[in-house]
Amino acid sequence: MSFNNYGTVDIRSGILQADGNFFCASNALLNCSLGGTNAGTGYGRLQKSGTLTLDGALSVDLLPGFTPEVNDTFAVVTAGTRNGTFSNFTYPANRVSLQLSNTPSSVLITTTEAFPVPRPVLLTPEIVGSNALLTWTATSNVTYQLEQNGELGAASWTAIPGDVTTSSNTASKLDPLTPSNRVYRVHVLP
Repeated sequence: MSFNNYGTVDIRSGILQADGNFFCASNALLNCSLGGTNAGTGYGRLQKSGTLTLDGALSVDLLPGFTPEVNDTFAVVTAGTRNGTFSNFTYPANRVSLQLSNTPSSVLITTTEAFPVPRPVLLTPEIVGSNALLTWTATSNVTYQLEQNGELGAASWTAIPGDVTTSSNTASKLDPLTPSNRVYRVHVLP
């Protein structure tokens, strides 16, 4: 059976094996997520044993907690023969620099630069109803964990349930007010 992409194909993980003909129209989008370096389990791949015709756009996103290393290469498309190329390529440029290249049988993405995630900074807390609203500086597509402790110098911290993955430059979380003082910290999850 032939498969023609006139919309969006989103491969967050796994390998999409296209049997028959595969064609990407000029308005089509192929989105692949990167969460590791192994095809299928770490990132999504479109695979075709025969001829594959490409057009449209390729979009790549990074799964929470993953930043590729410089020179990591991802074969997001493999085929017996590749015809055409993607006319547009997007990725989270605030986290990495990626280079797109084409071989006769694949489309490769190589990490050319990886930017460290800046340390989050807690902003002034607010009282919202019966909760404390904690807000901090953030990086898009990064997962954070808010922790609390009753004393500033104490060694044990307790995670406030529910990690936060943000799509902007700030993140926030509500914590119920308690009769005792709390000290907060935020850290980036791997």
